[in-house]
Amino acid sequence: MLAPLAQDDASDWLLTDKVTSWPGTHADRSWRYLRISLTRHDSAETDLKYTKIALETILTFDRAAPPPPWLVQALADHHPEYLIRATLRYEVLELTLEYTASLIQKADERLARGPPQNASSTWLPYALIDQVIAAADSDSQLSSRGKIILQGLRTDISNRTKRMVKLSQFPHQRTA
Repeated sequence: MLAPLAQDDASDWLLTDKVTSWPGTHADRSWRYLRISLTRHDSAETDLKYTKIALETILTFDRAAPPPPWLVQALADHHPEYLIRATLRYEVLELTLEYTASLIQKADERLARGPPQNASSTWLPYALIDQVIAAADSDSQLSSRGKIILQGLRTDISNRTKRMVKLSQFPHQRTA
């Protein structure tokens, strides 16, 4: 994605002694520089706004290639809904389904560790999940992998709903 741009336009920062000592192509060094810059300048205090901008920029220019895992992980850890909404907005449905399934699995893992302490600990963005499922259902070109993830997502939601019903009936008992 960045290779053609990076080869033609070697910006000043890319030519500094520190950066030129890094192995790899201009594109590899650019990704590394972005990661270091985001680590240094972006955090929960900035609401990860630069990480969000980086994700949207990547999705704008190349929807076919997934964003770097380190970028996705930062958003999945702190702003999973944003990650899902952004990929849904750019119609990268397979990734959207993956991120949604991951969100549900993480919530279920927390629930499996012990009974919820309050109602908000069982909360999930069900309206957003419904939007993801509706978008995937309406996509006639959804890949076979996407269809498998969608089916798993439906199963996860069904299982979670059953677990929530069981928890509401027996609030002090742990469920498996």
